[in-house]
Amino acid sequence: MTNSIPSFATGEISVEEYFNFFHRQEPHFFLDVREPWELDIARIEGARHIPLGSLENRWDELPQDEWIICYCHHGVRSLRACHLLKEKGFAKVVSLRGGIHRWAEEADKTMPTY
Repeated sequence: MTNSIPSFATGEISVEEYFNFFHRQEPHFFLDVREPWELDIARIEGARHIPLGSLENRWDELPQDEWIICYCHHGVRSLRACHLLKEKGFAKVVSLRGGIHRWAEEADKTMPTY
């Protein structure tokens, strides 16, 4: 088992790349940065919810030694979350490209979209 994934120039990981990463059983922390009301529509099992607006007050809840895979609705807020995390010294962070919407299209077609 390795402790790294490729360094993506865009700071993003595709759903397919995530599954390749996940199936290698790499230690990681799946972070949902959407708003609370969005959880009622759809969620990815096992993800931890910390809204983007609360992230700066909750650094201590995040692992320093694992990859953090951030996601939101379409990927914009999660890219912002990655930027904030990197500013705070978290080196192993990427955003799920296309967010939960792409996840619903590619990984779980039964998941509602919005």
